Amino acid sequence: MKYIFILLMIFGVQIGSSQKSKVIHVPHRHTILEFISDSDWGTITHLTITGELRAFDFRMIRDGMPKLEELNLKDVVILE
Repeated sequence: MKYIFILLMIFGVQIGSSQKSKVIHVPHRHTILEFISDSDWGTITHLTITGELRAFDFRMIRDGMPKLEELNLKDVVILE
C-alpha cells in the first residue's frame, strides 16, 4: 500500500509539471503570430494575452493550440 501511494505521488508531480504558461502583449497592428514561437503553439496550456486582437488571432488560437486549457483575455481590446 505504501508503494502505491509513492507511485501516485510521483505520477501527480509529473502531471503537474506538464503545464506551460505564457503571457504575451499584442500591440496595435500586430498579430499573435509575432509573439508565439512555432515550437510553443502545440504545447501552451495556459495563455494570458493583453493588447489588441482581431478575428484572425482568435482563429489561430482555436486552430493552433490543441492543449490550451485556460485563456485569459481580461485586458484585451477586440478589433474588427
